[in-house]
Parts: sequence; structure tokens; C-alpha cells
Amino acid sequence: MKRYKTIGLVLGGVALLLVAIDGLLRLLSAGVPPGTLCPDGSPNGAFRYEPRNQYLETSPDDESNYVVCFGDGWTFGLGVERKEAWPAVLEQLLQRHDPNLRVVNSAAVGETSTDVAKIFKRQLVRYRSRQAVVMIGATDATPQDLLEKYPPGDPFKAGFCRPPRWRLGHVLARRLAGYRLRLYPPDPPDDQSSRDRRIGITQAQMNFMKIAGAAQELGARLIFVTYPKLSAVQPGDPHLPLESRYNFLVAGAVTVCDGAICDLEKRWGDKTGDYLLSWMLWPHPNAKGHADIAKAVAGLL
Repeated sequence: MKRYKTIGLVLGGVALLLVAIDGLLRLLSAGVPPGTLCPDGSPNGAFRYEPRNQYLETSPDDESNYVVCFGDGWTFGLGVERKEAWPAVLEQLLQRHDPNLRVVNSAAVGETSTDVAKIFKRQLVRYRSRQAVVMIGATDATPQDLLEKYPPGDPFKAGFCRPPRWRLGHVLARRLAGYRLRLYPPDPPDDQSSRDRRIGITQAQMNFMKIAGAAQELGARLIFVTYPKLSAVQPGDPHLPLESRYNFLVAGAVTVCDGAICDLEKRWGDKTGDYLLSWMLWPHPNAKGHADIAKAVAGLL
């Protein structure tokens, strides 16, 4: 009888400990996005989807000067509010010196260099822009199998989501999901170059050169933003490795136009984790990261 009583006390103590940990995680909102967003970064269906290009439905006016930004989820601002995305912050910084300056966010989640190359010249002509900022390459370089297993959130398909009831289980699950591919890689480590990428390196290089050539043709100043390195994920970090191996293509493209490079790999260095959202499996900047990108780009324009 005493033995059963002891077992009951132990189980009860464990249960109370789990409840206490869960309550603490709930209090700290650990690993959980704001109520307006789902865990994949897409907006909750209870909230109206907010387009990021506020100048899309209006015709460009003659008094405004436009800077057009191109890219994927990093430029779109997946996981943060529209006003926190770096193109929006960039507009605020530039308007301190030129109130007539507008920054167009033409990015979309999952966009590749192929997509940007198709619309780059057309967008610059539409907005009569002489300045453009491009941040692409991470989606291109990402292995196709990784994208299929862990598709990033699509903000154009808003779904209904609720905060997890068991917060401790949610946090543990995200850590396990984040480490599964790193612990059990689908290919041997020495065979990484043979993995199918979203966009092959030859095609990506052609796309980068096409973008730079269009900027040169239009007489536009082009700023390329490179991605930080996040290949060596630290213990406790929920993120999948960020594929930044196509960054070197930027150096070749920028030589054929009036351009510059905003090197986040050098700028953020080992502090990259401080600039990323903690609750998304795919690495995306938090508000601090977006603000820093905007500050860096503003210094080059």
C-alpha cells in the first residue's frame, strides 16, 4: 500500500511539474507567434489578409520617386506586420530626407530569381524607378526535398489556426521537427552538391545577370542584399539551415551595372539568431532584423 502511495505521489509531482512548465511557457509565449499569425507565418483566417504593396492598386504619380524592392519571404515580411517589413521601414527612413519618396514591396513568399527576372524591368518601368533593391537566392538554393517536406507558409492562403493547448508539447515538437533532417540527412554530407535545388546554379546565374542587365539598360541603381549564413544551427535553435550558397552570384552580377552589395552575412555574423523569429521553422527576420536590413540598405541608396 505504501508503495502505491509513493508511486502516486511521484506521478502527481511529475504532473504538477509539467503543468508548471506549461504555464511558464504560456506566460512567456515561448515558440508561439502573435495571435494574428499561424505557426507557419501565414495570417490567421480570422484576420483580413493585408497586401504588402500599398501602391499596387494606384497609378504612380508624377511627384513621387519610387524605390522598388524584389525578393521572397524575407522581403515580403513573412511572420511580421506590414509596417515592420524592411521595405516599409526603409520608406520611413528615406522619407526623413525626401517626403516624396515611396518604397514599393513587390516581393512574394517563395519567389525565385526566375520570378524576379521576369517582372524586374516591367516593374521599374511602371514606377519610373531609378533605384531597385533585390534580395533573392535563398529559395533558389534550397533543396527541393526540403521544401516539399517543410513548405513555408503561404500568406495568400490564410487559414484558421489556434495557439497550441499544450505549450510544452508544441515547443518540444518544433525542436524535434527542426532537428529531424539534420540528424537523418537524406543524402550523405559529401554529396550535398548533387541535391536538386529549386533553381539550378546555371539558371540562377543567368537570372541574376538578366536583372543586372535590365538595371543597366534603364540606368537604375541596383542594390543586392545577400542572406546571412545559418548553416550551423546551434542547440536549442528551432530553425532549418538557411541555404545561402548562391550569395556568390551577386558579386558577378553587380559588376555589370551601377550597383552595390548589402552583405548581411558579414553584417550579422555570429549574431544572426538575434535577428530571426524564434517560432518559425523556416528562418525569417523578426522586427529587429527587418529594421537592421532597412538601415543597411538606406545607407547604400
